[in-house]
Amino acid sequence: MRHDAPNAPCCLMASDAEVEEDPDAYTRCDECPVAEQVGGLCGENLAAWRQYRQVMTRFSVDTQSVPVLLRWACEELDADGREDLVARFALLYDALCPPPERKASE
Repeated sequence: MRHDAPNAPCCLMASDAEVEEDPDAYTRCDECPVAEQVGGLCGENLAAWRQYRQVMTRFSVDTQSVPVLLRWACEELDADGREDLVARFALLYDALCPPPERKASE
C-alpha cells in the first residue's frame, strides 16, 4: 500500500518499518500529493484515515488478516459508527486502489 510520488515516497502510505529503515527517503512532504490531501481532512475523516492505515497494510493484505484488523477497529463502535467507518474506508480504498478501467467493449 505504498504510494510513490515522483522521487518522493510517502510516509503516510509506508509502514512504520519502511520509514524507520530509510527515514531520509521520507523528507519531501511539500511535494507529496498524499500529504497535501490528508492535511485537509476534518477530525472524523483524519481519524478514519489513521485507522485505515492501521488496517490496510501490505502485511495485513498479504497475510489476509484485514478482516481481523477491521473487526478490531470496529470493536468499540455501535452499529452506526461501524457503518460510518466502513463507508469512510470504502471511499479511501476506492481513491487509493481504484478498480481497473473497463474497456469500451465490456
